Amino acid sequence: MRFSLRAFVLVSALALSSASFADSFSGSAVFNDTNNPNTNDVVFTGSFANPTFSFTGGAGFVYSNFLTITASTTQSGNGEISGTDNLSIVLNFLLPDTSNGSVNGTGTITGHTSDADGTITWNDATITFSDGSSLLAHLPNFSFDSANLRNGGTTTIGGNLDLTVMADRSRDGDPSPVPEPGSLALMGTGVLAAASALRKRFTV
Repeated sequence: MRFSLRAFVLVSALALSSASFADSFSGSAVFNDTNNPNTNDVVFTGSFANPTFSFTGGAGFVYSNFLTITASTTQSGNGEISGTDNLSIVLNFLLPDTSNGSVNGTGTITGHTSDADGTITWNDATITFSDGSSLLAHLPNFSFDSANLRNGGTTTIGGNLDLTVMADRSRDGDPSPVPEPGSLALMGTGVLAAASALRKRFTV
């Protein structure tokens, strides 16, 4: 009996010690057409499915927020739009922490348009927090047909802004650890081993 209980306690301790913690992130995303420099007459406007948002997750968790961009121009004539433009996504985050005080994090994804070949190329951004947490912000490159902008036309494109938790803080005394799947499996194995030992002891 003593051996069985000891084994169970040991396995449980190992499982909990490898648990990962989950952070709660609150944030906002703002699209900007920076026009610096703007060598075309195209105006880009963008909106997110959730301009303000919150999510909870440990390392590896991905939160997705859909971005819709509309390109328009007042340029007349039938020629295709050409030139470039600069865009940005400004991200602001807050990590609530009742024990250590909330921490802020900011980051900017920059984008570059080439209307001649109909592409918007984005550069990833890493948001770091003073407590050691970090997020990776990523947008896929967008493609559109610049011919749709002839004669004052418009075109709409979009894609997911993915926010990946790269590192989550490990706070001593956090009351709500989130066990990893491997930890749960390890604990289950310990429970079964202890139960098996108890059964043998009582059937002998």
